[in-house]
Amino acid sequence: MPRTKKRAVKGRKRTTKKAKSTKRAVNPTEREDGTKLDMETSRIIAAIGYIIGIFAIIPYLLVEKENKFVRFHAIQATILGAVWIGLWVIAAIISLILGVIPILGWILISLLWLGYYVLVIVAVVYLAFKAYMGDKYEIPWIADLAEKYV
Repeated sequence: MPRTKKRAVKGRKRTTKKAKSTKRAVNPTEREDGTKLDMETSRIIAAIGYIIGIFAIIPYLLVEKENKFVRFHAIQATILGAVWIGLWVIAAIISLILGVIPILGWILISLLWLGYYVLVIVAVVYLAFKAYMGDKYEIPWIADLAEKYV
């Protein structure tokens, strides 16, 4: 088999660009006052925020006021909890409407609530995992609001 030679082009440099990842927190242990928080503790507090939903504001107000990583995730989890409640109200209204339809309506109501709860559980587990891993995962639109309050 003949070998093919690679031809070098003069004047061109091959550069590989590394994408900047804004998803990774610079330092999850960094506080505004310059002190450090145990990295494991800050990640656990951020992950718990997604699990407790709208009550995630508690770590923000009481536990960790100066850690930007924890504050971001607490505010994002609180806003997401409010969105979940809004979606729950919409699903309840749809259920009332579909409840008038015998059999087919009842099946559709069951599928609606199954889809809602599967979505909530999967999203909460995923977001809590990302927070625990130290990632600053940004949910579209919600993260923009959260950044304003960090």
